[in-house]
Amino acid sequence: MANSDDEIRQLDFERQRAMTEFKSKRDAEHKARFDEEQQRISQKIRDEVDRAEAQALEIARKKGLRIKVF
Repeated sequence: MANSDDEIRQLDFERQRAMTEFKSKRDAEHKARFDEEQQRISQKIRDEVDRAEAQALEIARKKGLRIKVF
């Protein structure tokens, strides 16, 4: 009986360890996907700001305005 109890404890320990490892990997994958999405969104925003600035400068140039870009 003691051997059986030890085996059950060992199997339970291994199950818990496997679940912890699985959750850690899953969490890391989710974080990586989230970070990639955040980078993509940030880049899209930077691209849109650059496009809007270029468009504003072009409109100002056509109207003969001088704009200092900092």
